[in-house]
Parts: sequence; structure tokens; C-alpha cells
Amino acid sequence: LLYDIACQFGPHLQKHEYTKDLKDFIRVAVNKFHGFAHEYKCSQLWGAHQTTGVGDSDGEGCERVWALLKTIVHS
Repeated sequence: LLYDIACQFGPHLQKHEYTKDLKDFIRVAVNKFHGFAHEYKCSQLWGAHQTTGVGDSDGEGCERVWALLKTIVHS
């Protein structure tokens, strides 16, 4: 799960009892774009470039889809 504030969400997710069964299946990381805005320590712990299985994904794919949809659907 690539998320802008994964460095805050990840620890929150790990400490709750209701997510204990998901810990082996979900990896949380800061997407590559927002990773540059975070502190160095944060990017080393939570950066997408440090997360196994992310590959070249930048984590912004869903936002590109929303950008296209907003031209079609007005809120």
C-alpha cells in the first residue's frame, strides 16, 4: 500500500489488534513522489524504494486516474 503518510499510518496499522492477521500480507510505504518531502530517516524506513515488491511503481497511479475522471465527472 503506497500512501502519502505511510510513515504515520504504518505504525498505527501495526499496533491494532484487528489488523494482526494482515501484517504478513500488507506492506505500507510512502509513495515515491511524497518520499522526497519527508525527512531522511522517514524515507529510509518507509520509502517505496526500500520496500520489497514495489518495483518501479511510483504509487501515483490512482491519482492519475482521478485526474482523468474529474474532467468527465464534476463534483
